[in-house]
Amino acid sequence: MSKLWEVFEEDLERAVRNDYLKIVKNLNENIYSVALVTDSFAKSLFLALNTHESLAKAKEKYIREIKPKEDYFKNVLKWTPSEWAYGNDDLTDSEIKNISHKLAQIDDSSDEFQAEFYESLTGVLNTLKKSGLFPENDFTLFISITDDDRSEAVENYAAQLLNSKDVFMKFKERYSDQPA
Repeated sequence: MSKLWEVFEEDLERAVRNDYLKIVKNLNENIYSVALVTDSFAKSLFLALNTHESLAKAKEKYIREIKPKEDYFKNVLKWTPSEWAYGNDDLTDSEIKNISHKLAQIDDSSDEFQAEFYESLTGVLNTLKKSGLFPENDFTLFISITDDDRSEAVENYAAQLLNSKDVFMKFKERYSDQPA
């Protein structure tokens, strides 16, 4: 691993830890998932988390406003970080925003760059998980890519590395009851 990635991971670990702790400081809800999310070119980054309570409210609102005929929307709301209630964008002093601004300045978006980037994200989340930062029960950790055909594959790969086998198997089947 190059010095660039070592420094990036150190900065990211500190940023995720600090932003996460700021988000959950006064949160009296049960977190079920945390994700680091990027875009197709690995030029932005945000931390998202959701709780069982906010998911229930989102489902109620969706049913009230959209009146869906099918239930598959429930899994979309549950597992799509951009639909989640909490994230570092809610913070005025987010350290992850600073990292995202730095990413936007990097000209490289090659497959090799993106692979190292995803490896770094997964490594940082794994380190933070081992440190005890995240809840341990009924909890899923993963990385995601917004608006990209690769998102489900990246999410599954990261979730397999970051979670127990049982948690991963449930996560892997998250969209299995959606109509084709």
